[in-house]
Amino acid sequence: MKIFLYLQHAIPFMFILGIAFLSTYLNTKTILPYDTEILKTGITNLTSYIRNHGLKIPHNQWTVMITVNNGFYDFFQNWHFYFQKLGINAPVIAIAEDKYVYDKLILNYSGAINIVHSHLPSIDKAVKYNSEPYNSLISRRSLYISDLLNIGLNIINTDADTVWLQNPLQHLEGDYDIWIQSDGKNNVCPGFMAVQNSAKSRKLILAWKQILERQDKKEVDQVVLNRLLIQKFSNLSVKILDPDMFASGKRFFQDQNYKQRQHVVVVHNNFIIGHDNKLARFKNFNLWSN
Repeated sequence: MKIFLYLQHAIPFMFILGIAFLSTYLNTKTILPYDTEILKTGITNLTSYIRNHGLKIPHNQWTVMITVNNGFYDFFQNWHFYFQKLGINAPVIAIAEDKYVYDKLILNYSGAINIVHSHLPSIDKAVKYNSEPYNSLISRRSLYISDLLNIGLNIINTDADTVWLQNPLQHLEGDYDIWIQSDGKNNVCPGFMAVQNSAKSRKLILAWKQILERQDKKEVDQVVLNRLLIQKFSNLSVKILDPDMFASGKRFFQDQNYKQRQHVVVVHNNFIIGHDNKLARFKNFNLWSN
């Protein structure tokens, strides 16, 4: 009887203890696999991370790079849904800008994509266009692209608020340094930009990065990139992608009719400000997976 009473009280306690142990184990081993030896000084160690952690990224094909913070995690999910649906054979590097979104990416996408924590100071909420936090976040893509070019990769940068309706890789043809989306006359947009690894493209991206670092978040990176292309890199071989197929938010949601939208390859949900406004517009046009 005493043994029975002991077990009656001990088993629930042991069960709770086991759950606590399992939870601790998962949190430290699976959900939060931080490696303080690699990215402790920031994303400049991204190249070491790729080399030292066996990420399978071929150098002779395109690698897709996408950055995401917790405020736009749902947009990343939506982007990945459409990307996966197309069955595109291209490695993806998702750069998590905060620990909350890193945890979610590891939990839900580990094994499907390459996930890297930037370990740079960040904000985990959706930020307003052209605000200092926005400019700080968005300007980092020049830094990330530069790092990845330096290890020989060909990079497609895509914003989380894009949807890939068709495979864009088949449109990246010809002898160009860069293929890039247009937001209008003399206004290219790095929200979808493919960078072939060449000496010229590396110099452009490096100059882009250095200017953004010096000016301390005063301009949107798109403005700086356009100025560089016009003033200092006019000899760069740039392919402006067909705006009817690589549509800006204005083109797709305002100017095109239903028939024209059937030919769109990538739609960028720009020309509208705010997470909720972008979300509502995607939903109104049946471009939201959730």
